Amino acid sequence: MERYYYYNGRAVEGPYTLGGMQDLFSEYKITSQTPVNREGEAGWKTLAAFCDTAAIQMKIPRTVKLSFHPDVRKSK
Repeated sequence: MERYYYYNGRAVEGPYTLGGMQDLFSEYKITSQTPVNREGEAGWKTLAAFCDTAAIQMKIPRTVKLSFHPDVRKSK
């Protein structure tokens, strides 16, 4: 099984499977541009080099944030 690591800007995190990396992306913990290294390879690539992040993004449910204008009042 291939193992992947990512760099969070301060330290290397991992190991993860590719599915685990995709989960992190779906949870907005990493981006398509996050530096990723597959164990045994020299150098770092972006997550997008290892998987189709656009396809994953299409599957992520969008949350809708409802807000109400302060002038909206309950009717009596």
